[in-house]
Amino acid sequence: TVGHKDEAFAVLRKHPHLADLALAAAAFGDFAFTTMNEDEGSVYFPIISEVRARAKSYLGNRLEIVRHLFTQGHSGNSTFIDQGIDLVRKKKADIDKRMIRLVSWGSLRRWLLVEPLKVSGPQGAFGLARGFEIFLNYRKMADPVRNPLYSLVYPKAAMQYSMENPQVLEEKSSEGKTMLMEASLVRFTGDPDPFQCLLAEAKVQQTPIDQMSTQGENAAMLAAQAGFSDASSELEELKVEKEMEETSRVYHFQYMLLLVVGLHIAFAVVGLACHCGDTGDKQERTDHVLDFLLKIFILTGCNALIHYALVPGLLLRPDMLLKVSCNLSLPCSWPIFALLAAAFSAFMINDLRSAFAEAKKGVVGSQTVTAVNCYQDPKVPISHCMQTFLLSSIFVCVYYSAMSEPIEMTLFSRFFWACSLFVQYYISLNSFRPDSKPSFTTISRWALRLDDSQATNHDLWVALLRQDPLSEGEDASSRLRLSQAEVVLRFCMAYVSNGLYRIFIVYSLPVYLATSGTASDFALNAFAVTFISDLDNLSADVEYQRSSYESLEEPEQREMKLSLELGSQ
Repeated sequence: TVGHKDEAFAVLRKHPHLADLALAAAAFGDFAFTTMNEDEGSVYFPIISEVRARAKSYLGNRLEIVRHLFTQGHSGNSTFIDQGIDLVRKKKADIDKRMIRLVSWGSLRRWLLVEPLKVSGPQGAFGLARGFEIFLNYRKMADPVRNPLYSLVYPKAAMQYSMENPQVLEEKSSEGKTMLMEASLVRFTGDPDPFQCLLAEAKVQQTPIDQMSTQGENAAMLAAQAGFSDASSELEELKVEKEMEETSRVYHFQYMLLLVVGLHIAFAVVGLACHCGDTGDKQERTDHVLDFLLKIFILTGCNALIHYALVPGLLLRPDMLLKVSCNLSLPCSWPIFALLAAAFSAFMINDLRSAFAEAKKGVVGSQTVTAVNCYQDPKVPISHCMQTFLLSSIFVCVYYSAMSEPIEMTLFSRFFWACSLFVQYYISLNSFRPDSKPSFTTISRWALRLDDSQATNHDLWVALLRQDPLSEGEDASSRLRLSQAEVVLRFCMAYVSNGLYRIFIVYSLPVYLATSGTASDFALNAFAVTFISDLDNLSADVEYQRSSYESLEEPEQREMKLSLELGSQ
């Protein structure tokens, strides 16, 4: 009655037969029990007042108890609940409106979904009122002895309250689903069909049919996932029809993704044709085409897995992919990013071990090394590097916070999601010309953002780990040297900032840009992403000379070259 949620659930686990009593008590408080004199002069008045005050302060817990028990299929005694709703409608009982909406929802849900009645009636779509009328007419003609439907109590007061307050249809179960969502997951036989009944009522009452569950699914997505393509298409058509009334005509092209993919194909064909025409090397042309196709395949695959993370089953049904606009939920894509992070960690550890091994050999393959970001530049204090890394981490957290909640895919957001693919390809495909022949290692390093000098810069890390004195310019008098512990710290920060963070930004970019509220927000967000990626870049690359440089040539070759130089002198 008061609303001690945890205690109530603990008791009900031991005594499940008390669930209906608990539901009624949580819903109506002391009205469910008391027959005591409530006059101010009564000895019971202080007790009743205290109970009501505590019940009011625990309203949130009581709502959760009622929602949970209704979701579990309990009724709270249908006759009692309906009488309580009727008393509230007639203003004979003072119950919070949120509680009455929830109780009315639970009564209708039980009548329609938990124990749906199969009675004969006319075919076609009809609302709740017509559905109840069919049942009542059938019950009047039924034999009270042979047909148990005669004795069933239907939620008349709940139905009337829902007609007066359409918000009842927007209530959700403890699993975060409305009645329409739950009905879209099940195929019913007989009349009234709960799905058609609720859909028709939503049209009449103009209640939203595109509400999202806690995870982000809507009724159309759930119907498509359950294999009910007709119901899914009907819901999607109604959703798009409503959106077209509220959205500018420039965003009305429903298959915007096809347009964007077509443009990408056209650009790729033109780029490949021009490149292939400039070179006569057949092997280079083949490598170029293969490199491009592999990278596009990886990006497309990751985008598809992230986009359909809520309903991955649709990926096996291509006919439904473009018929249903799936909402986005980045948290549901965590397995993809976990796999990418694990692969990145393996490459980072391998690169660090390789750098240590080469540093112990005492030989580096180049006399000059170039620093391109603050972590690689020994002149930049470690305190500044740590501050830059912390700032990058904060920006990435803020970036993620914009996508922590499910994103509804309207015509507007679908347009921005499709356009964001251009930004993603621009960031990740800076040049179609491969640096080397396509292989598993090179493609993997590209996919993990470890294909440039921003993080890797192998020769520089080897020189720093070997603690070679570095000078900026041949005549510079200053010599820079860092401890190995500091080099390892800089190495990790450089790899995480320019590798791991970039992985997250590149593959989540379409989701992030889909949250843009306006076209100007889309442009600003796209530029903001590049700012996060380039935060640690130096204003200009710095070239250092290694004072203890040794060539990679064999010792005999070095000695011969030295003797020749002495002989010429």
